[in-house]
Amino acid sequence: MGKATTLFAMALTLSAASVCQAATLVNTDFTKGDTKGWVLTSDQVKVVDVAGDTARPKALSLASDEGSQTGVAWTELKQQVPSFSFIADVQIRHDDSLGCPADGFAMSFANVDDTSQVGGGGGSMGLFGLDQFTAFEVNTWRDQGAGSEDDRAACTSGKNETFAIDVINPNVEDNARTPGSNGDLKKGGAKIGQVVPPSGMKIVNGGFYRYQWNAADDGTMTVYATGLSASNKQFQKVKVLEAKLDPALKPLGFAGRWGLHAATGGAYQITEVATARIDSPMIEPQ
Repeated sequence: MGKATTLFAMALTLSAASVCQAATLVNTDFTKGDTKGWVLTSDQVKVVDVAGDTARPKALSLASDEGSQTGVAWTELKQQVPSFSFIADVQIRHDDSLGCPADGFAMSFANVDDTSQVGGGGGSMGLFGLDQFTAFEVNTWRDQGAGSEDDRAACTSGKNETFAIDVINPNVEDNARTPGSNGDLKKGGAKIGQVVPPSGMKIVNGGFYRYQWNAADDGTMTVYATGLSASNKQFQKVKVLEAKLDPALKPLGFAGRWGLHAATGGAYQITEVATARIDSPMIEPQ
């Protein structure tokens, strides 16, 4: 009986472990021209050739060095999950002769039924204007950077590129775009936990980075960055951001689609995504 009980307990343990094992929900290699699993919202969002990068000869272009572009791609999959890892290999480029870059790049989990739906352009990054979402953003526009106006006066001041979390939930009182930036995390909003990159980490014209956004069921949002180009390989699985959201915001409390976002306004940038992968439950940094 003792042996049988032990074997039964081992079987239960193995079964529990298999239940908790992460599943890869989406895994797309845009470098091979593949867009399977994604809905591209406009003709502007397309696979393009990437000059000078033999490791990533193609990528999904969300925005180019032109004004007033809003590029979004949604997963075909819509699902509610307890936690997830959203991983994307991304580079942001810009012709400095055109002035400062803008506006940024984001990875989202959004309550979207219609896959043609996008948020506002410019600083809204194809996100704000949607009814309900949680997102990780890479901001590149100086006026939405960190520090004082003097700190952000030059495009290369070190305060213009930032990482942050955004969360909008229409069922939460006073939830809007700005509360998080004012320090009231219970209200959600934009730029929650806004930080500048680690010293020496250049985002615009800094090469490809792998961003891994781990979204936990308790509201903890953690983002890791890994340099993939010769110029940034000193950064490996660096935790660049961690923010704990109020559980009342229910950042994962809905069936959503995952999105890739970029936008330009009066200032521009090129945003290219080489690969995108989603696992649930979340996984260790890759």
